[in-house]
Amino acid sequence: MIGIIHENRNTELLEKDKLLNFLKEELIPLLEDKYGKANKITIAGHSFGGYFATYAFLKDNDVFNSCIAISPAYWPNKNDVIELLLEKASLLHGSFYLAVGDKRWDEISLRKNVFKVQKALRNQKNLSFGFNDLTGFAHNATPVVGFGLGLSFVYDEWEWINILEEQDNKLKQFPDFWGHLEIKADALFHLNRVSEAKSFYQEALKNTAEDKHLSKSEMREVTKRLRTKIKKCSKILR
Repeated sequence: MIGIIHENRNTELLEKDKLLNFLKEELIPLLEDKYGKANKITIAGHSFGGYFATYAFLKDNDVFNSCIAISPAYWPNKNDVIELLLEKASLLHGSFYLAVGDKRWDEISLRKNVFKVQKALRNQKNLSFGFNDLTGFAHNATPVVGFGLGLSFVYDEWEWINILEEQDNKLKQFPDFWGHLEIKADALFHLNRVSEAKSFYQEALKNTAEDKHLSKSEMREVTKRLRTKIKKCSKILR
């Protein structure tokens, strides 16, 4: 994780191309040379930083796979980032997480433009889009929760891949335990491997009858949950 502290936010974040070129031409090559090429680079920012992060994501979507914009100020330069976003929305891929608060004027004043961006991005086919309206948060408080929520959203797939690997290892020791089978199926479902997920949910359901530690009420709860998940998979696979 690399943090950049601005010296003059008006020139560096709003007159933005020099900073963007620095990231692409100097910083990222340096990191690739030292640590190897990253297949997923996320750019994140708050306020004017959210404006810049969005701009970088739009201009170089092949470089920046994901963007986290917390309370972004989209009004500078005659709303140029919004115009660029509306032009490129259907071409974007990767992940975009957006959040804004609703407390005090300097946060409330951002909301109109943020909702324009939300409307433009929420139904794009190739973009995973997440949004949070942070009720009760003022401008300088939104990063406290916003960045954590954004990272969780952006790296959700990575997390499910790790969970899948973890459950595979546990199933080597306990191949018939319905709990590990269900969690593996959850991971497969979230990774859009729905057909495989359905098979493991069905196997988990079958194996619940062998678990003598489940009370009757727990058994009813587990079987109901698994049947619901199986139906959800079947609906998607139709």
